Amino acid sequence: MVDQGTQLEQAVKDLFTTLDKQYTQNFPLDQYKASLLPQLKPASPVILNGNPIGGKASFQEVWMKFPSTQHSITSVDYHIIVGTGTVIVNISGKVRFDESGKTRLGETADLQIQGLPTGPSATTGNSARAFWGSWVGFNANLIVDETIFQGINNELINSLNWKVIYTPDDSAIKI
Repeated sequence: MVDQGTQLEQAVKDLFTTLDKQYTQNFPLDQYKASLLPQLKPASPVILNGNPIGGKASFQEVWMKFPSTQHSITSVDYHIIVGTGTVIVNISGKVRFDESGKTRLGETADLQIQGLPTGPSATTGNSARAFWGSWVGFNANLIVDETIFQGINNELINSLNWKVIYTPDDSAIKI
């Protein structure tokens, strides 16, 4: 039998895999948007790097404007809040961003990229290949329903706070 900590760690990795999902032209845009952290409840408060975002739909819209990402989870800590049916989950890890200057959809990214030109000329390159930057440290705090121990196939995230905690000097992205 698998213990709760192992189940939760796998669930967290699966959640972050949805954030790293790449967009392809043959995938309908609405379906792609809905696939970005679909486990958020519609009215869940979301904070990205200290900036409050609306609920699920607003978060998905904002995340689509980010460059592509690759998350790597390094630690997961959790505490069951007795009597509430919820769990507080603290996640530490590293993430790297595509520093080509494009969003997941191939448009000019909203994030400032130091040392790269901005505007329409920044995205005229023919390469669709990502240019991965250095790993950046992040911390995320989630409040989730206890149903996370059974899997992540439903809306179970009550709140999300995702924050960059370390940016190396050679990172071209300024968040």
